[in-house]
Amino acid sequence: MKGGLLIVLLGLLSGRCFGQFPALMYDSKQAVYEDSVGTIKKIVSPYGKNLKVVYKNGQKRKILKSSLWGFQNRSGKLYRLYDNKAMRVLRQSGIIKYAYKQPGTNHFSWRYSADLDSPVFRTKRKARHL
Repeated sequence: MKGGLLIVLLGLLSGRCFGQFPALMYDSKQAVYEDSVGTIKKIVSPYGKNLKVVYKNGQKRKILKSSLWGFQNRSGKLYRLYDNKAMRVLRQSGIIKYAYKQPGTNHFSWRYSADLDSPVFRTKRKARHL
């Protein structure tokens, strides 16, 4: 009984049973889980112009944020990279809502766009009138 419970718990913690893997996104519709280097283990978004990708085979690679649309982290959260800033996508219907964490603080601010590929604005009103 304990062994079966342990297996279920490990499956839930790994996230694999829900299909949540780290992925790079070169556009708003396509997630890339592996590339020529290997399968992606994790993606780190340091402040700056690069995104650090760690692969399951131990290799690491830096990718220019400007070459990507965004990424998905291990817990399945979607982030859009806009103006070298990682913004978490909170709402994908109607006006798109993003959460942006100010560097060096615990303060979040909201950003908006008309769709996943349009420019990002500080107000809903500007996003609607695009």
